[in-house]
Amino acid sequence: MDLEISTRIFEKYQLVVFETTPITETDFDAFVEKPIVLPENLQDYDPTFWDGYSIIEPNKAIKSFKIRE
Repeated sequence: MDLEISTRIFEKYQLVVFETTPITETDFDAFVEKPIVLPENLQDYDPTFWDGYSIIEPNKAIKSFKIRE
């Protein structure tokens, strides 16, 4: 019996950068990361998630976002 199996894995990551500040190479090398901001895994679009932030109005695709099980 010959068995040929093929799989594909799709992962989605999103990174939003609100502002940047130039630093020196010395500052960069001396930086020690502190895990004070933990990621939140949202199952669908939550309009209250960004309350208090100045953001771009989400489009229709973002508003209809939902993770499939």
